[in-house]
Amino acid sequence: QIFPRLSQTDTMPIDWDAEEEDFEQENEKLFAQRAAERAKWEEEEDEKTNYKHVHNTPQPTTDTPPPPKATSKPSTTSTTTSSSSSSSGSAQKQTAVIGGVGQNVVKEGWLKKQGLGLLKKYQDRYFVLTDTHIRWYEQKGNKNPQGEVPLSEISALTMVDSSTLGMLAPKKNYMLQSPQGESDLQAWVEVMRPLIKKK
Repeated sequence: QIFPRLSQTDTMPIDWDAEEEDFEQENEKLFAQRAAERAKWEEEEDEKTNYKHVHNTPQPTTDTPPPPKATSKPSTTSTTTSSSSSSSGSAQKQTAVIGGVGQNVVKEGWLKKQGLGLLKKYQDRYFVLTDTHIRWYEQKGNKNPQGEVPLSEISALTMVDSSTLGMLAPKKNYMLQSPQGESDLQAWVEVMRPLIKKK
């Protein structure tokens, strides 16, 4: 015989469900490991910050500060008026109506979210972070979100690698990437982590 005869095990179809389940388990193990490393690093950084605060407390000085420079009334008035108008404009932009209820928008922008298919492709989604939820939409300006996670259900945030942010929730782990790179992901972490700790 030129070619060996294939056995029954060689011709059996691949169980893709089992393969996907194994992939999910490996992904969760990696995520948990990264979360533990991140928590340990934050604890060490807090200890360093407290040490520096205790040993480097500035001593009060007796030097009298120079008097402030006088400013003209017209410039002060115009500056105050422009500042108040710009503040009111930004406040209007930072309010979103979701389900008929206004909620404060903390941060918003485009991110790439890992899909649920076998290939785990990343898809562009517009994310809106409020003080209670993080939601994502297929297009900017859509009224109905494609998905959402209450901040109270997010137990950890961690950088899985330099380009991927992981959100750990009871039902699913969410993997996010940013077109702007690691710095943008770090900005999301900085604004989300205080909101999660409050819950």
